[in-house]
Amino acid sequence: MKRNHFVFEIIVVNDGSRDNSANTVRFAKTMYPKVNITLLNNVTNMGKGYSITRGLLKARHRTVAVIDADCSVSMVEIEKYDWNFIRKTPIIKGQRRQVVRQPLHRIILGKGFKVMVWLMTGLYMDTQCPFSILNLPKRFYKNLEIDGFGIDVEILLLARSESLKIVPVIVDYYDISRSSVKPKHYLEMFREVKKIKKKFI
Repeated sequence: MKRNHFVFEIIVVNDGSRDNSANTVRFAKTMYPKVNITLLNNVTNMGKGYSITRGLLKARHRTVAVIDADCSVSMVEIEKYDWNFIRKTPIIKGQRRQVVRQPLHRIILGKGFKVMVWLMTGLYMDTQCPFSILNLPKRFYKNLEIDGFGIDVEILLLARSESLKIVPVIVDYYDISRSSVKPKHYLEMFREVKKIKKKFI
């Protein structure tokens, strides 16, 4: 089978982390000088939404894959899709198929958040799956306002408000025990969804 060949870049947004993430990216840049790797450092923790928006605005290409750096969803998932399908679809949104299951409390919180988003917005899907492929104009990202974990809901509702096609796809998900998502973040997401609801509904 013939593989797709295209020019790509990698943008890593380090959201104020104090581990070795930034140095790991710098090392990768020296090891793979022919790969276009950009490191964006937030001086302090600014939030998932802020970091994603910063990366999207920095991207030079229209088609962008947004994937968490912990690789709970592998970049290999991208290779499952034909390039023409990717290029012509405004949003491809991953839906988790649990390969390595999350702890029970995270499953309950995740399903509860999914139902809450559905009841508040009518949007019923796994909005928090860390895999999205976006094929949107730059002006779209300039309208994003959410700095936290609710950014995924904002992107999907903004797309829906502009009648843009959203295609859900199943992706293999491996739970990462060192995940930074805590129960308190779901409360923050609830507040963000309330804010988003006032904006779009």
